[in-house]
Amino acid sequence: SHQMPARDIGVAIQNISRVSLHGNGYQTVPVSSNFPTDDLHAYLHNLDGGIENDNTKTPSAPACAYEEALDKLKLLKKLQPSPVSSVWITSAVLLLQEWSLRQVQLGYAASLTCQLHSYLHPRISNYQEVTIEAWKQHSLLLCRQGQWDKAKNLTKELCSTSVDWGLRTQHACLLMQLAMIQLESSPHHFISALDPLLECLSLCKKYDMDSYHATALSLLAKIHLQLQNTKLAIALLRAAIPSILHHAHIWFQGEAFLTLAKCELREAKKKCNSNGEHQYSLSPSLFSAVNHLGKACQSFEQCQDMVRLREAYYLQARVYNEIPGHNKNRNYASKQFCATNRYIAKSSSKPIWQDVLKNLSTEERNSPCIPTN
Repeated sequence: SHQMPARDIGVAIQNISRVSLHGNGYQTVPVSSNFPTDDLHAYLHNLDGGIENDNTKTPSAPACAYEEALDKLKLLKKLQPSPVSSVWITSAVLLLQEWSLRQVQLGYAASLTCQLHSYLHPRISNYQEVTIEAWKQHSLLLCRQGQWDKAKNLTKELCSTSVDWGLRTQHACLLMQLAMIQLESSPHHFISALDPLLECLSLCKKYDMDSYHATALSLLAKIHLQLQNTKLAIALLRAAIPSILHHAHIWFQGEAFLTLAKCELREAKKKCNSNGEHQYSLSPSLFSAVNHLGKACQSFEQCQDMVRLREAYYLQARVYNEIPGHNKNRNYASKQFCATNRYIAKSSSKPIWQDVLKNLSTEERNSPCIPTN
């Protein structure tokens, strides 16, 4: 029978284990119970040792895409035990590291980063792919720590390396990450994100990478939103979201819905009241924004991105406050926002991405009132 090369097996294992994080693949996996962050290293040990523990399954628990990805990795290890253990361990650490970054568990993320780098050796079967992914996540860690310049420089170096190694998919992902870093680190100088985004779009079009092209379009919509081109931003998002939902990372699904909701909220802005605050008209745009904020929350809950969840809950509370008869929903969103904010404050004492409340308050103070048509 035909034997797959070791490198191909390693790449396949890494890709298959991450299916739960992309598109709608997570819906095909049995839902597992909540996974305590304190047990990250214990889970890693269990994975490497093949220890079974299936008693934690509960269909009523909320889905966590990373836990389901790790469950898939355990199953793959049963089905294909032949690759060297470094393939399994690096795949697991990559998932755990990304998970801890989403949860703002920076101590765990830094520890896993060191552990992952200790496994990087040219002898491992999928060395190039793992190396790029490991340093890509290290760049995200630098972002979470507020070290923006280091993150930008590292991501630019990784872009060059991915070109040298002929890794087109990784190159496209890194260009989008560089654009995101530009957008988050300098929200008022967002034009600098255009160069990597346009390069990414050109690359994706040239090599028919449709899902990455759609994801890049959703990031381009963020720039148009900043430029007050709201209708164009909405058009881009509506064109991109179907492909994003089928193929893109869950985080980008949530980000697309969150951006679309912001666009619709801007469309629904009616006037300033006597205190100079914006009010919203009870228009279809406002109710559509409510729907898309809910979808954004669902995606961010599945990948447990606490920073984006905090922003989505805050916007939900603000919007529900404008709609008569939705005090219960407003209060629930407010409680979720406060709980998430407390969690983030306890998890990290260093700045993480961009302060949501500061951004929102600054935008509302500086934005002119949009007159009713």
